[in-house]
Amino acid sequence: MKKKNVILYSLGLLLAAAVCSCKDDRMPLEDDSGGNEVVFSLSTRAGDSEAKTSFANNTNIGIVQNGGTPTNYKYTYDAGRRTFLAVDARVLWDKNVEAIDIEAFYPYNPDGYGTLSVKEDQRGITNGASNYYLSDALHAKGAVMTRKAPIGLTFYHVMSKLVLNVSLDEQEEITAITIGNNNLPLSANFSYKDDGTVNSVTSVSAADKNISAYPSEDKKTWRAIFVPQNISLKISLTVNGKTYAAPLQKLNYLSGKQYVYNITVKNKKIEVEQVDPGSWTLGGDIETS
Repeated sequence: MKKKNVILYSLGLLLAAAVCSCKDDRMPLEDDSGGNEVVFSLSTRAGDSEAKTSFANNTNIGIVQNGGTPTNYKYTYDAGRRTFLAVDARVLWDKNVEAIDIEAFYPYNPDGYGTLSVKEDQRGITNGASNYYLSDALHAKGAVMTRKAPIGLTFYHVMSKLVLNVSLDEQEEITAITIGNNNLPLSANFSYKDDGTVNSVTSVSAADKNISAYPSEDKKTWRAIFVPQNISLKISLTVNGKTYAAPLQKLNYLSGKQYVYNITVKNKKIEVEQVDPGSWTLGGDIETS
């Protein structure tokens, strides 16, 4: 989901940005308490290594301001302005605030981010958004001690990813790929390092689940996002109505890494070749809907 840098600017640096939920032209924006608003502007986006895409308009993220009782602010991406805008409440530099310490998350979750989950059916759609991209949890940390300096937020992928490149005989057609294990969790608790990368993962749900992979348009590349873990996964391919299954070598799948396998189905046999794993952040921009 490659790095992406999201920069949090004070209005002293971005006087031209206006938050649509305010609908007024005051410079700088203030609420009734006199607090100046902090404005988010998109700089460099994280990417998916297979395809260059971009943040979809109206993509929602969560901004959690730490200190005291954490508040989960909902911000949405305005593609025209290339800026994140507050949906309701705004992050403010109140008069008595000397520093701002925040975490940012994609996708936005009104219930918070203590537990992050992936979707079981990543070919599906939830509220108009792709379940594959909704599974691609992103996290960043940032802090600033002065209103005149921006908060630089570098987002990191939280989950792990499989990339399955499939080669078939011409007369064959693949209709589905699933990955699974007898104890495959879909949710976990995460803790983070100071730079925003994952520090530890604690699985909190384990069940006999199978994740439906997300296909490319030509169905030659299939992707699945899952909780980082030390596990032996099993892949199942449905080709011409027949299911082929093969175990993958047990690996310690790491946060923010993608694992590529070349799969050949020929003469009613399946062969799996592992390609060296690498960083998920190899270039391009991440699509979030």
